[in-house]
Amino acid sequence: MLRLNLSNIYELSLREMERSERLAVLSIQNMLGAVLGLGALSTIAPNLRELSLASSSDLAAEPVELPSTLQELRLELPHVPSLALAGLGMRTLGIHAREGGDAEVSALLSGAHAGIENVSLRGTPVSDAIFGELARFQRLRYLDVVNTNVTAEALHRFTAERPSLRFHPRPRATTQSRA
Repeated sequence: MLRLNLSNIYELSLREMERSERLAVLSIQNMLGAVLGLGALSTIAPNLRELSLASSSDLAAEPVELPSTLQELRLELPHVPSLALAGLGMRTLGIHAREGGDAEVSALLSGAHAGIENVSLRGTPVSDAIFGELARFQRLRYLDVVNTNVTAEALHRFTAERPSLRFHPRPRATTQSRA
């Protein structure tokens, strides 16, 4: 596992990292600037299972081929990046993009493996329209739409068709007053 808390680093180039067959978890947090060379991860960490990226800046626009071994991807960025998720057997996807929206999230999800089990869109301004893309994930077990623009009614309709789905936010219990 490699955790990098880079609060004083403006730019990080992953191309400079040495190859590591043993690197399974990579977490890069508190970046002030861009993460470059993300496309080199397949070469640098061919057995990577978990990747977490948090930056106050967006990822550099470049072709990205993530390792096929990646099972969990968590992104906390201003915008949803254009990443190729096809071919990945990913089970967990977390997106927190405060300036993202339905179109960007749908584009990312459209390339994701249909076997995804956990999706978090917490803090990303998606709307009810995102359920059209989420509907294809038949193995979905957990959904987090806290602090999004998803309505309670749409969430209820979506979860009613999936009784075993755990989700947040949970509806508040209402109490009926007696007359």
